[in-house]
Amino acid sequence: MKAIADVVREVQVRQNGEDIRVKMLNKAKNGDTLGRAKLGYLNVRKRVDGHEIRTIEPDPERRDFIALAFELFASGDYRIETLQAKLTEVGLRMPGTNMPVSVQTVHKLLRDRYYLGYVLYKGIERQGRHEALVTSELFERVQRVLDSHSGLGHATGRITTT
Repeated sequence: MKAIADVVREVQVRQNGEDIRVKMLNKAKNGDTLGRAKLGYLNVRKRVDGHEIRTIEPDPERRDFIALAFELFASGDYRIETLQAKLTEVGLRMPGTNMPVSVQTVHKLLRDRYYLGYVLYKGIERQGRHEALVTSELFERVQRVLDSHSGLGHATGRITTT
């Protein structure tokens, strides 16, 4: 009897896993953000037609820091480390911890097309439902600066974020 119950539980676990994968794929296909909001955004709950919807909105405390990071870096006057120091100086902090953003976080966000309004799931990029925080022109300028940097303390290569 115990063996039969174990087999039934195993089948249920597999079915639940497949159900979750299908739901995540559908969510990504619809342009929704999977998981926690990225820096500069907030996870929010809204009521629409009597139903609760979980979505992403720009974080009013941090959204302008994201645009500032892109603008400053696009100028060519900053390395990742000096940009991180400047963002800390002007008050950008991680949500929940009040810690300064790390150099790695700054580098990832400068490469992340999520800030253009796209979501990436299993290697496929789709137009997201969230508001873009930077323009495509500004994003491309930043990519050119990042690509032109070489040597210690500079970003080299692209980081793919999910």
